[in-house]
Amino acid sequence: NDPKNPRGEIAVHGLNVSPGYYKNPEATNEFFITDSLTGKLWFYTGDIAELLPDGTFRIIDRKKDIVKLTHGEYISLAKIENIVLNCKFVEMCCVCPNKNHSHLVALIILNKKNVTTRSTQFGMKEDEEFEQMIKNIKVESFIKGEILEEFKKFKLNKFEFVSGVFYNF
Repeated sequence: NDPKNPRGEIAVHGLNVSPGYYKNPEATNEFFITDSLTGKLWFYTGDIAELLPDGTFRIIDRKKDIVKLTHGEYISLAKIENIVLNCKFVEMCCVCPNKNHSHLVALIILNKKNVTTRSTQFGMKEDEEFEQMIKNIKVESFIKGEILEEFKKFKLNKFEFVSGVFYNF
């Protein structure tokens, strides 16, 4: 209902879009829908986006926040993301299950100022390239440890912990 920035689920169509999930007709029927007027097959990503004035999209939410891991545990991804965001070294975070849904992984954009300040305590220089700072094993271990402390503070179950962390900057 916002004509300035319309919102909705992202649907994609094209030659590069798969015709469905391999050997998974239930998921194919849920996420791949043929337009009855055009006959085109559309893949509904589950991402909610808003259309910006320049014609680009910004992903703002997910249609389904709950995922089920392979051992039957249901997890709210937003809950885990919000806990990771409590860490002062994290600027943005996206949590999702790994390829076979056995554990959670996180894509994290680090808070450059806070990481740079802390990195000096590990022998790094403030004018050092940020990419080099976060590749330093001491800095990387420290950041992962800080995220782990947030999980412990909120008394999460082990299966709710993020076991893979990927940084972007």
